[in-house]
Amino acid sequence: MKKQFLSAVLALALAVGPAAALPEGAFSGAGSAITAEAASVSINSTDVTLYFLSPSYEDVLTMPSSLLTQFQLNVTGASKVKYSVGTGNASVKVSDTGLIEVDPDVTYWYSSGGGFSWGSSTPQEGQEPSSISYDIDEGTRSIIVNADGTNYTVNVTLIEYSNYWYKEQLKQYAKENIKDSMTDLEKLRAIAAYPASFDYDYHYQGGKSMLLYGGGDCWASTNLIIDLCEVLGIKAWGRNANKDGGAGSGHMNAVAELNGKLYILEAGYSGSAPRSYNVYEKSSSFSYTSVTGGVEIYQYDGDPDITELEIPSMIDGKKVVSVGEQCFWRSASIRDNLTSVKLPDTVTKIGDSAFFYCENLEYVYLPYALSTIGNNAFNSCTKLKSVDISELNPFFTCKDGVIYDKDFTKAVVGLAVSEVSLPSTVKVIGNQSFRDNSTLKTINVPASVEEIEEGAFYGSGLEEFNISGDNLKTIGQYAFARCYSLPSIRLGKAVESIDEGLTSTGSEGQHTNTVIRCYENSAAHKYATDNDLPFEFISENVLSGKIFEGADKKALENGIVTLKGPKTYIASVTGNTFSVETEPGTYTVTVGKTGYATRTYTVNVKGETAQDLQINRKGDLNGNGKIDASDLLTAKSHIKSINTLTGYDQTIADIDGNGSINAADLLKMKAHMKGVTPIWQ
Repeated sequence: MKKQFLSAVLALALAVGPAAALPEGAFSGAGSAITAEAASVSINSTDVTLYFLSPSYEDVLTMPSSLLTQFQLNVTGASKVKYSVGTGNASVKVSDTGLIEVDPDVTYWYSSGGGFSWGSSTPQEGQEPSSISYDIDEGTRSIIVNADGTNYTVNVTLIEYSNYWYKEQLKQYAKENIKDSMTDLEKLRAIAAYPASFDYDYHYQGGKSMLLYGGGDCWASTNLIIDLCEVLGIKAWGRNANKDGGAGSGHMNAVAELNGKLYILEAGYSGSAPRSYNVYEKSSSFSYTSVTGGVEIYQYDGDPDITELEIPSMIDGKKVVSVGEQCFWRSASIRDNLTSVKLPDTVTKIGDSAFFYCENLEYVYLPYALSTIGNNAFNSCTKLKSVDISELNPFFTCKDGVIYDKDFTKAVVGLAVSEVSLPSTVKVIGNQSFRDNSTLKTINVPASVEEIEEGAFYGSGLEEFNISGDNLKTIGQYAFARCYSLPSIRLGKAVESIDEGLTSTGSEGQHTNTVIRCYENSAAHKYATDNDLPFEFISENVLSGKIFEGADKKALENGIVTLKGPKTYIASVTGNTFSVETEPGTYTVTVGKTGYATRTYTVNVKGETAQDLQINRKGDLNGNGKIDASDLLTAKSHIKSINTLTGYDQTIADIDGNGSINAADLLKMKAHMKGVTPIWQ
């Protein structure tokens, strides 16, 4: 068993700054000054720095003997002193006598067989651990010193020694090799020369590792450049470089901004030291390649802190006509910060996955020339709720959280909205249109839809798939794969073709628990049986119809329809159309919506049964969509027993729902007419 603790493993040498006593009557440090009542209290230090060495670096680094392993707080001028650990994230503790030490998070590891282990924060009686690990967090934590009832704060900073050592190496290199008299290009070349002075070694990816072990790969070179730039006060960041000419897959280099200009620093070439390196000025914050009609930008290399970006129409005198595949997904420097993007009117194409995983992207402007939006272009953009498309664009339009083709026959991209109701013109739910859309919970699909293309809802947060009618014919592969929250999918008799992986988990031969609701002996039934999927049969008894408002039968969307009888059902509503499968029987059908008078019908359901439903707003007795003098007069006539209201008319006039029509209802109607207290918006 290898024990790793404070001696060699931490080696701790917890170091502290000079323990000089404070001047009498003064107190420096976070959060306090000596009060008049405690003016004689003195603490030997209020800002302490401790160091520790991680076990993984013991074989290449040795802590200087001058760095102490503990620090003793001394308090004078108080008769009673208590110590406690305050807020912060550093792994330190303090004893009752004021001794500050490192406080590792100890884990005892025990073998469970088969190469697996389990950990415990306490030793297990009768068992010998296979190893013990000690986790220590760098950072700052306060120590509270209570002297005669008054609290004082001592700030303790804990630093891992190899990080301190690394920073000192960078400072030393900068001091010896980079001078104020140099030009910007000379300074940057001196920076790039540093990682090139070490061997190429694919085993190491960090700048610190490159210095410790004498080598590293292109990631190590890039990280070393960025860290050295930080020491020098130069802003720098990493850049995907695998699309540059001659670069290999996964290649990285650095971008530095100095005096308003961008430079690429390349020191990732293979070979033994001294290796080649290169520095050159970049004319644009975008990288691009030539295509028909102009250029295609394939990534953004500029300031990573920009949140709002307007892509230029021209770069180096060339027209920008395309946003390339994975363009901003690859642009790690800006991807996580980007909130707004405006494309120029010259752009005709957005490539596959161009904005994939831009999680903070909220707004996009699409120009009139845009004719192609690639697969997954905006997938996993979990905050993208607003897309403006030029009114002159002849190819696309956006409405209620979905980008459609211009004539609303195809759903192209679903935005970050929880519920979508597709219009009755839609025939196709497009390729990967709602893929990885974790925001989407409910989609209402009209009877017009005939095809769901490949991966349309792959990995989405879909919980309800409500489809009307029986016209869906074709379903592409992986259409509902990884929809772990989707309880069921209704597939009607018209379905002819279902490609592989309908509800796959992404693992071979495994599926989600989504139930296939289908008709017996249908294509969907055969698919479920052949692929060992859970299924249940759809009832042949269906009640369907439309919901209307008032006497003019205006379509009423998003009502709630409940059937009570042998069983209780709540019908799904798409627009003003509802459809519910039942068992045969006589049902009380209740339809309602906020601001409307609930209405009840009696319907006998046997086979395919249709029943249109009509409801009025509260107080709207004549069904003209408003409360007016005619409605008020009708209600007054009822109260005076001139013309008694019965049935549904009585429900409409009973504004407060107390079972009777009285003066209180009249007052509410009058207040609504005057706009003082609206009954409904």
